[in-house]
Amino acid sequence: MEGQVDYWRRNCLTPVPRVDSLEELNARFAEFERAEEAGRVGMRIRTIGQDFAQEAPLPLPEAGFETGIAFTPRVDRSGMVAVRVCRYSAPVRFISRTVHVMLRSSEVVSSTAAPRSPATAG
Repeated sequence: MEGQVDYWRRNCLTPVPRVDSLEELNARFAEFERAEEAGRVGMRIRTIGQDFAQEAPLPLPEAGFETGIAFTPRVDRSGMVAVRVCRYSAPVRFISRTVHVMLRSSEVVSSTAAPRSPATAG
């Protein structure tokens, strides 16, 4: 992916395009992409557009699914659970019990009475 950013910068954004609006800049990007679809990579038989059409993404699943990571930490004597490198408080009635915790990108969801906490870094 990082190589594609440099490719776009060198081939589409150099020199810096002079445009009056964001719509005009997007139109230039679309024009550049259409021209690229007719090109070929190295000595390949198919064009970039043909390869892209063949690698079309699969449809999203109909049923929802959990994207977090499940943990079952034990609540320590201070009423805290350790999830990876961070510690979160839990009600004291759960001391010495195992609780179910779901670690998501922006929150920690627990099976205890205080179910949601914002995820913290380090």
